[in-house]
This record gives sequence, C-alpha cells and structure tokens, in this order.
Amino acid sequence: MNFSKSMCLRLVPVLASFKSGKARTAELPSGVGRVNKPPVDTIVFGLGRYGRNLAQELQRRGYSVLGVDFDPERVRFCQQRGLATLYGDLEDAELFHALPLADAQWVVSTIPERGKSLLLLHALEHNRFSGSTALTSDTMQHRKFLLDAGADVVLLPFRDAAAEAADILASNSQERSERVSKTDE
Repeated sequence: MNFSKSMCLRLVPVLASFKSGKARTAELPSGVGRVNKPPVDTIVFGLGRYGRNLAQELQRRGYSVLGVDFDPERVRFCQQRGLATLYGDLEDAELFHALPLADAQWVVSTIPERGKSLLLLHALEHNRFSGSTALTSDTMQHRKFLLDAGADVVLLPFRDAAAEAADILASNSQERSERVSKTDE
C-alpha cells in the first residue's frame, strides 16, 4: 500500500499501450501535467540526471526548453522545478504531433541507446524537423555512427564533464599561481 501510487504511475504507460494495441502517449494521472504547444528553443528527450541538468542549465541561460520523458515521476519532478514538460515515449509516433517542432531550433536526446537515437532521427525526418539535433553517446565509436546517421552534434557526457572539470581546475590553478606571485612581490 505504501508504494501503490508510485507503482500505478509507472504502470500507466505500459497499460495504456495495450488499450489500442500499439504504443501511444498515455493519459496522465492527476497531478502530472501536459503542456500545450508553446514556442520553445530546445526540446530535451530524457529527464534523468544529465537531461534534467542540461535542460535547467539551458533555461538558466535564457532558452525556452521543453523536457520530454516517459517516466511520470521525472515529469512531475521537473515540472515542480519550473521546467515545461511533456509525458511521452519517443517510440510513440503520435508523440511527435504534440511537440512544437516547427519552433524548436534544437532537439536533444540524452538517451545514449543507439536504437532510440536512430528512431528519434527517423521520426524527426519524417515530421520534417528543420532544426538541429544533438544526441548522446557513451563511446567515440557510437559517436561516429550517430554523426554518420545524421546527428548534428553528439554529446559525450563523461568526456565533456571531464574536459569541463579540467578547465575549472586549470583556471583555479592559474588564479592560485597569480595570487601567490602577487604576494611574493
């Protein structure tokens, strides 16, 4: 009983797919919102830690962002933190009709699965998306594959984070060296 609400929320997408015999965007439980098609700069698929942080950082920098995830808990969590969200699964062709693709400059997927990445590229092409795509990869080999498949940018979260961390450390080391040399004068 303690986890019944959580279990129901997770079962809604699965059970909804049986309703019509194919995967589709499920009706949301009470409290999990949908958005109408507001103009957005960037649509981010996958609202796990990386996707959520990326969406929030883009939003902090002034971009209008729409986050999409198939987990109603993630959708609710992000919505409570001020991110426009849409509940849906990128494997659902009907989902793309609900997206503001005409306005978006970028569609970003933080889902590193090759099959889902290819499915997303195909769906965007089928829906005549004219913006740019950024996909996520865990390996350089997968990165090359996605670029060859038509992605405009392929993010490598671990490598990118390591490069950013090295920049921060190098910058702090440089500042520390400058402070030390000023005190030696």
